[in-house]
Amino acid sequence: MAGGGRFHCSYAGGPTRIVIADDHTLVWEALSTLLRKEGFDVVAQAYDGEDALEAIRTHRPQVAVLDLQMPGFTGIEVLRKLHEEKIPTAAVVISMIADPASARLAIHSGARGFVPKDSSPRELSDAVRAAAAGQLYLSPRIALGAVRGLLDETETVPGPDSLTPRERDVLRLLAAGNSSKEIASSLSLSVRTVDGHRAALAARLGISNVAGLVKYALHYHLTDPGY
Repeated sequence: MAGGGRFHCSYAGGPTRIVIADDHTLVWEALSTLLRKEGFDVVAQAYDGEDALEAIRTHRPQVAVLDLQMPGFTGIEVLRKLHEEKIPTAAVVISMIADPASARLAIHSGARGFVPKDSSPRELSDAVRAAAAGQLYLSPRIALGAVRGLLDETETVPGPDSLTPRERDVLRLLAAGNSSKEIASSLSLSVRTVDGHRAALAARLGISNVAGLVKYALHYHLTDPGY
């Protein structure tokens, strides 16, 4: 056992390696069982934030499932440590606090997903798959609440049918967390052209910031595969 010996390791042979961190034994045991049934390889289970960070450093999983509130380092502090140490593990934050503000904090701190603990098992699996693929995932009810908080219901916001196919492509990649440079590479465009599409999106939708555009994309399911 590494360090204080407080995390358990196992190797289930799945395609995506995962570390789970939660200070409630029943929770991480249930999550481990669920994710293994979905074919994931749960390589370590941690009881607190410090052990989670140690497990991630040791096993370098593709995805870490982190409780928002843990003893020692919180899930947010673990995210910041991963960023500081340039560890590429993607993170999905889980929480009993199911509100847009907590989701926003997690995403701004570097998480690739946010899922309330009372969500369906399918949501967590979808979040892990999205994070492993470099995409962003928010629980639908969290995303809807965030959009409602962003958009004044007295205003008319154009629907996605008002966007050009290229604008939808740019918005989809932007919502997945890609930079203008990465979007340009994916679509074989120049960075200047991508920035032009982003400016057009902002003007057409009346949403001037990236967070707002991401929430719009999630609200209209523009990030769904095959859209």
